[in-house]
Amino acid sequence: MLSGNKQSFDDESKALYDVVAPPMSESDFTSFVSEIDAALKGEGSLQSRYSAFKEKFKIPKDKIYQAVTAAIAKCRERTKQFVDLPEGETVKIELVHDMPWNAYNQALIWQSLSSGAVSTLEAQ
Repeated sequence: MLSGNKQSFDDESKALYDVVAPPMSESDFTSFVSEIDAALKGEGSLQSRYSAFKEKFKIPKDKIYQAVTAAIAKCRERTKQFVDLPEGETVKIELVHDMPWNAYNQALIWQSLSSGAVSTLEAQ
């Protein structure tokens, strides 16, 4: 990978994560869609019902930072019940507005810091 050699998705996921996605057929996805269709009760198409479902969990842009920092604080509190965290351990959050991904995290272990970014770009 670092040498510039192109790999298949399966080879790359195996090298990075020691897993390979299971083979899936179109009928597997048809089954999943049927399960989701049955679970999302209401009127309208599956797409409109799914969009309405997702909308319930949407965090307004001006509340994202507050929500993320509250979630981190709760995670830290629960983690401390089982693990001693390093002194000075912290998480730095940055809101970005022009990235197509939801979020990422980078552990900077030597600094007892995790650095993360959360995108405020709405998915299409």
